[in-house]
Formats: sequence, structure tokens, C-alpha cells
Amino acid sequence: MITVAFLDALSAIFQSMGGLLPGIGYLISPLATAPIVLCTILSVGSGLTAYLLTMLLLFFIQPSELIVFPFTTGLLGLGVGGSLIYLNIRLPVVITGSLSLWAGILFLLYVF
Repeated sequence: MITVAFLDALSAIFQSMGGLLPGIGYLISPLATAPIVLCTILSVGSGLTAYLLTMLLLFFIQPSELIVFPFTTGLLGLGVGGSLIYLNIRLPVVITGSLSLWAGILFLLYVF
């Protein structure tokens, strides 16, 4: 639980850097995927918990990033972490990650 909470806070801080430090923060913001991947590798339940808790923290820290994280960075972390657990081969992991990111971006474009 402590590991998931720490990685969750790290992910929220990384994701909010784009709004807090314009310029260099946009280079730090994609690093928010790594803690979600690590939590998902621990277990899928831990990954989902970290994903939801990061969204809750972003609601308080940087609400403007709350639209971006659930559909791009967080979804990519869940897709890559889940495929690393179940597939363990490089090409399917990359394809699963790209499909999850593609689906999230399409959802943002066509639904919102």
C-alpha cells in the first residue's frame, strides 16, 4: 500500500509539472507513465488503484491535467504494465501500449 501511494504521488507530481513549470515541465510530464507501469507490474489491482488515486490527486493539485491524464498518460501506463505481466514479448507490449494510447486519444477527440 505504501509503495502504491508513493508511486501514485510521484505520478501526480510528474503529470502536474506541465502546468506548474511551463516549458521544462512538458518534458517532465510524460514521466508520469512510469509509476503507473510499475504499480501495474506489481499487480493489476495496484495499477488501477494508483490510476484512480492519481486522478484524485490531480483533481486537487492541477485540475486542468485531469482531462489529459486518464485518457493518455494513465491509460498508456495501464496498457503497458498489463501487457508486460501477461505477454512478456516486446512487440505485443509496444502494440498494446500504442493501441491503448490511440484509443484514449480518439476518445478525447471524438467524445469530448
